[in-house]
This record gives sequence, C-alpha cells and structure tokens, in this order.
Amino acid sequence: MAGYELIGSQALEGSLGGGEHEGAHLVNLKLGSDQKEGLMMGFDTSPSSKHWGRYAHGVNVLPTEEQVPGLKAVAEEYMEEVWKLQRRMSTIVAASLDLPAENNFVKDALTDAIVFTRFLHYPPTEVKDTTGIGAHTDFGFTTLLATSGEPGLELYFEDSWHPIEPEEGAFILNIGDCLSRMTNGTFKSSLHRVVNNSGKNRYSIPCFLEGNPDFVVRPMGTSENSTEVFETVEQVLRGRFDSTYQPGHK
Repeated sequence: MAGYELIGSQALEGSLGGGEHEGAHLVNLKLGSDQKEGLMMGFDTSPSSKHWGRYAHGVNVLPTEEQVPGLKAVAEEYMEEVWKLQRRMSTIVAASLDLPAENNFVKDALTDAIVFTRFLHYPPTEVKDTTGIGAHTDFGFTTLLATSGEPGLELYFEDSWHPIEPEEGAFILNIGDCLSRMTNGTFKSSLHRVVNNSGKNRYSIPCFLEGNPDFVVRPMGTSENSTEVFETVEQVLRGRFDSTYQPGHK
C-alpha cells in the first residue's frame, strides 16, 4: 500500500460497508472515487523483522534521490517526529481511562505498531457533491492531521456536515475505529470527509496510528468467559482498506 496513489484510485465511502457501520446511510458511491492524489508511506520494515512480508510491512516505493532530492530524508524525519507525538497522545488516552501506566492496552497496541503517513493533494473542483475524500471514519487508533490552511475538512455531527476551520500551527486529532471499539465509544471515531470548493489546491498530511497487527480489538470490560471472536488490528485494516481501493490500484 506504500507509494504514489492516483486521483480516483480509492473511494473511502466504501469502508462504511453495507449497513453495519453507523455512517452506512451516507454511502453514495455513484458520486465517484476520491478526488485526491498522494504519497503513502510507513516505516520501512527490515528483512530481519518478524513482520517482514506481512500485510502493511515492507519498504516504501519512492522517487529516487535524483528525481526528488531530499524527499526521503524529510519525509522520514517528519514521520518520526509525529510518531513521537502520537505516543505522547496515547499516554493521555490511557490516563483519561484510569489505566495503569505500565500495563494497559494502549501500550500493547503501540508495540510494533503499523503507522501510515499520507502526503495528500486535493485539486480544486466546482462540481457539486464531488468529494476529495468520501465520508468515512479512520480505521485504527488515532490520526494526527496537519493541513496547508485551506478549508475542506467536514465533520458529521447531529445529522449534518460541519466545516472544520484549520488553525495555524495546530494538528487536528481524529479518533479511529479500533480505539472507539476498545473504549466502547468513550472515545468515538469521527465521521468526516473532504470537499475542496475553495478554488485552491489543498494539501494535508495525516499520520495514522493503526496499532500492532496482532493486537486483538477486544472492548474494555468484556467478560473473560466471553466466547465472542474479536478482530485483530490487521483484520480490521484488511477489511476496511480492501473495500476502498479500485481494481488495479491497491
């Protein structure tokens, strides 16, 4: 999944499913695919890693240093710094849930976590109802989003869409589905989309903390005697990502 993504290669509304997700009534795939392009990156996996060759593990496919000088170094430095901030945010989540500092599900989920960063471009459009990214919730635990300052991000709340005004120098924090499930909705995943009617190019850099691929997304308070089968982070990601990519573009 790492590398360049063409405009129209993904339709994130597809992740809302066929009725199981709370936002499924908003699915309107006839509007077309997401009008965005970008570069998707993760941390390179060493061939000696136990995760080498698994889903979402490998090496980034990037332009060469000759093609785009400095891209790899700058992108990796940015990802590392935002990942540090993600970890700090996760300790706040744990503290707010009164979890023990040294032994809690947040710490377990962060160990060997899958982390994606997307460098996204949304070209302007005047076509009504065209979305840069269709309605969706993020899949993992938390997302930290930096923007270029152009509007376009919208949050669905109380049956209507509300614009989120970007604030200079600040990140926007989204809660993902895995954290929402784990906390039984105490931290609720946010349904959102992007509509770029600004007449300008819009850029954003979301960093997704997805979690350890083997971590079981088991809601807090579930009885130890429960026989219910819960998905792992990898299973959640596979199911959600696979429902959004167009044939030949994944």
